[in-house]
Amino acid sequence: MPLQDQAIDILTILWDNLQQDRPPLVPAAQIAEKMEIHPAGLEPALKVMKGMGVIESDPDLHYTLITRKGLEWLQEKTPQLRDRQIPCMQGNTTMPEERWWLDNA
Repeated sequence: MPLQDQAIDILTILWDNLQQDRPPLVPAAQIAEKMEIHPAGLEPALKVMKGMGVIESDPDLHYTLITRKGLEWLQEKTPQLRDRQIPCMQGNTTMPEERWWLDNA
């Protein structure tokens, strides 16, 4: 599967996670299971995506969250999500994982 397609699948899974009241970190094993691939096959895509800034992850890439940049990229690449608004995408609000980066930038 091309990297862009994998990235869209991963970000869609992470986006779905945001629909929960208190979205937890998403285990990479759970993402791999939903994509029906071996977890080791997911690691290269997660590394690239973390480097792009579209996901945030622990150093071992075991747990991930989508970032604001990831939401914007996903909405750009997937027309069906363009019209769906996510509260953290409106105004000057920040997603929880971005607050650390803003405080430590």
